Amino acid sequence: MTGERMTGKNVWSIVLAGGDGERVKPLVLRWLGRHRPKQYCTFVGTRSMFEHTLNRAALIASPKRTVVVGRVRMRPCSRTLP
Repeated sequence: MTGERMTGKNVWSIVLAGGDGERVKPLVLRWLGRHRPKQYCTFVGTRSMFEHTLNRAALIASPKRTVVVGRVRMRPCSRTLP
């Protein structure tokens, strides 16, 4: 992928970010000292998994045609959205 959108203007991206991160909870608790869903953790570099996913989605569809599905109680993602 070169950073350019790879498809036409009718394509949508759907990002699923509603999990609780239960499978990696023990690791995150040891690492951060508190629970945080894995999509909001920064495992590589300086961006969260959620931010990496949004960047990949932008290669396929315009941010205006990207839908994020999550839980209302998980507000951290709203600070990441364009």
